[in-house]
Amino acid sequence: MSDEIKMTPETGMTDEEIAELEKQREAAREARLAPFKALRQRMDAGLRYAVANDGVTDEELLTMSAATPEWKPGMTLAVGDTVMHGGSMFVVIQAHTTQAGWEPGTATQSLFRRVQQEGSTEWQPDTDYATGAECTYEGSTYTCLQGHTSQAGWEPPNVPSLWKLKTE
Repeated sequence: MSDEIKMTPETGMTDEEIAELEKQREAAREARLAPFKALRQRMDAGLRYAVANDGVTDEELLTMSAATPEWKPGMTLAVGDTVMHGGSMFVVIQAHTTQAGWEPGTATQSLFRRVQQEGSTEWQPDTDYATGAECTYEGSTYTCLQGHTSQAGWEPPNVPSLWKLKTE
C-alpha cells in the first residue's frame, strides 16, 4: 500500500480534508441554531412553570395536544410537562423517568393529572371530583358526596358512598 495522499477527483481534496470541512460545517450549523435552542428551552421552562402553577387552563392545554409528545418508557419528565396517552392529555405532577407499568392513569395518580375539557360533565376515570360536583354517567346525573380522584370501577352507580343519583 502506498503512503501517497489520494485526492478525490471531483473536489481535488483528500478524504481527511473533506471530513474536516464537514466537521466545520456542522459546527457552524450548531452555532447558528444555538440561540434558537436556548430560546426554545426558556419557552419550554416558562410553559412548564405556568402549567405547574395553574397559569394555563386545561382548555388552553388541550389546544396544544398536537404538539404534546406521546408517553413512552424512558422519558425524563419534570413537573408541568404534558404527555398524551390513550387519547388523553396528562400533566406531570411529580418529576420522574417513565417506566413500563407507570403509564398515566389510575395507578399513577401521584405522577400524573388528566387534563379535562372545561364544562365537561361526563364522568371519567383519573379525574379530581370535589364535593358537590356533578357529572353524567350513562345518561343519569350524579352529585359527588365526597371529594376524590375517580378510577375505573368507581363509576357513580358502583359507589353510592361517593355519588348520589340526582333526581329532577
